[in-house]
Order: sequence, then structure tokens, then C-alpha cells
Amino acid sequence: VIDGYGCTEVCGPASASYGGDISGGHVGSPYPCVEIKLCDVPEMDLVASKDNKGEICIRGASCVSGYYKNPEATKQLIDEDGWLHTGDVGVWSDGCLKLVDRCKHIFKLAQGEYVAPDKLELVYQNSPLIAQVFVDGNPQHTFPVALVIPERDALTKAIEKLSSENPKSSSIEDICEDPCSKNIIMREMQKLAEKAGLMGFEKVKNIKLLTDPFTVENSLLTPTLKVFRPQVRKLYANVLADLYKQGPVN
Repeated sequence: VIDGYGCTEVCGPASASYGGDISGGHVGSPYPCVEIKLCDVPEMDLVASKDNKGEICIRGASCVSGYYKNPEATKQLIDEDGWLHTGDVGVWSDGCLKLVDRCKHIFKLAQGEYVAPDKLELVYQNSPLIAQVFVDGNPQHTFPVALVIPERDALTKAIEKLSSENPKSSSIEDICEDPCSKNIIMREMQKLAEKAGLMGFEKVKNIKLLTDPFTVENSLLTPTLKVFRPQVRKLYANVLADLYKQGPVN
């Protein structure tokens, strides 16, 4: 498996891992036709030279010269030195580029720590009990919370293992409202967080199980099957507010 990184404005890949590289977790080194550097992100207090983390910027022959008849957007995309700003945060590791998250997705917690939700969601989605997960946080609170769409069959089996009786109902609605379900998912997420070495402030402290998955049809996924964060946050604003009000769950 070869992992690569690029975007439409670069007209293809800008970096890729090599066939013999089995380390994983990165998108390789820059292609010969481009340069890649990490730039400071002042609004996130990221100084690339100090943190070894910053916005991924690309320069080279394969990069576009700008957006058609849109000078303002072009000015935001490409700086005076010709560096194309991707909007992605990355970090260098042994000469390879690792992706962290989109600049606009990263949120700040009350204690000043920055959290990359994409990173956390990848960790939690490793569970066979979880179909989809959305991690949220903001500067008014000290911990992140999550909306979780469970895998019904896997969760039902997990409940059966903990109880001598079968679940009272196999409907997804009843399963999501069962306190046992939340406890099982929370314990599973805690184990995954520990295994992945997440920092304390990165660990989700409360969750809500949802019955309806995120789809393109309900406008909670983009056409490229990425979570449409503003729409999810808007639709479940009251649910998220309740999770913060309830506080951390052990």
C-alpha cells in the first residue's frame, strides 16, 4: 500500500510513500517536482520552526497559478513567494510528512490546548462497535464530546455478553437509549484512546448514541463522504450542549 498526499490545486500528488516502506502513518516524502514546507498558523499559536508542525504549503511546476477570474481567492491560496497554502496541518517525522487535520477543523479548548478531531475520529472508528463518530469541542469547555452511530449487531452482541438476558429490544432506537450501550461504547473508546496514546485533553469525556447515520442524502456528509461539520454541529446543537452540561462520564 502506498500512501500519498495532494490536492486539486497541485494537479495530483505532492508526496507519496515508497513501496518498500512499511512504517505507515505518513504520506511519504515530496515528489521531485515540488517543494513542501510547514508555515506558521498564528491563530493556532503554531510556530513551525519551534513546534515542527504547521500549515502544509507547496510550491512547484504542478501547482496552479490561481483561480480563474477570482483574484481574491487566488491571493488567499498563493502567497507572494509562490507558496500554495493547502489549509492542512502537518508535521515532519523522519523526513516524511504526517497529516494532522484541516486548519479550520481544529478547535481550541478552555485550557488553551488545540485538538484535531479528524485524528481522534480515526482512532475511535477502529472499534467494531462504532460505525461513525463526530468529535466536537470549543473554547468554553475543557473536554471534547462525541456523537456516535453504533454498529447495531456488534453492540447487541456486546450487550448480550454482559447480561444473562437478551436485550429487551433489538431496535436501534432502544439500543441507543439503553444506558448499558453507552457504558460499553465509552469503555471501548477509553481503551482505544489509551492504546493510541492520546493526551488527556484529547480523550472524549461524554457521548450521545444516535440512530441515524451521517449520509450525503441528509446533508451530513459531503459528496466526497467527509463529515460536513458545520451542518452536524447545527443539527445537533442541543444534544452537544446537553453533553457539555452533563460533564465528563467515567
